[in-house]
Amino acid sequence: MAIVANPAYKLPEVLRTGLIICVLIVVPALITGGCAGLPTIYPDGSVTGARPEMACGEVFADSSLRVVHSMTAQMPDDQIYKGISVTVVYPEADRVECVIMSIEGMVLFSAESNREEVKVKRAVGPFDNKRFADSLFADIRRVFFQPRGRMISFGKTDSDSRVCRYALDNGGFVDVVRTEAGQAKIMEYSSRGKKLQTVSLAWETGLPPYLANRIAVYHHGFFGYRLSFDRIRYSFVSKL
Repeated sequence: MAIVANPAYKLPEVLRTGLIICVLIVVPALITGGCAGLPTIYPDGSVTGARPEMACGEVFADSSLRVVHSMTAQMPDDQIYKGISVTVVYPEADRVECVIMSIEGMVLFSAESNREEVKVKRAVGPFDNKRFADSLFADIRRVFFQPRGRMISFGKTDSDSRVCRYALDNGGFVDVVRTEAGQAKIMEYSSRGKKLQTVSLAWETGLPPYLANRIAVYHHGFFGYRLSFDRIRYSFVSKL
């Protein structure tokens, strides 16, 4: 049986009003939701030149170094693990080495990484899966190495903090924010503006940010986890 629309038919007033309200709410949400999580940056000069590079680049390591931290890991299942981490970074060679030990000194995890791959030498539960290894080295790179991409914006946040925004090669974004003296945040967003990761740094006066006394890494989302690192000691090492 064919169904013929009646051109004279009008929706009841309550339905017409509800439809209009629905359109007014849903359509803007669909339009703006794509980058809703990407904060506004208020321009404060050109993104080229020495100033933004100085403001943001000094957060990241420019020399090879070894750092020993006490580490606390809160996993997605809310289990908490404590240990000692030894991290060696070689910015000029794009290389990272990491060892995690128990408080008693037992090696629970040992691996090294270049940009292309992570090579695990030893791994004991709960650190014995590839996802953990890949995520850990991505976290280390986010803390110590400049973002792999180009700076696209430099300015101030709503709270008047200096910020640089990088467009990553994978389509996402990273904001490097100098929140106040001796503190900074590194925030990663997806290509649609969803916040994926927040790194918080706090360091002593006279030390560079990459030698932070305390580093906190938080992965947002359902399978999110938290890592915190308190610096015990550091030393500079020879280049590879």
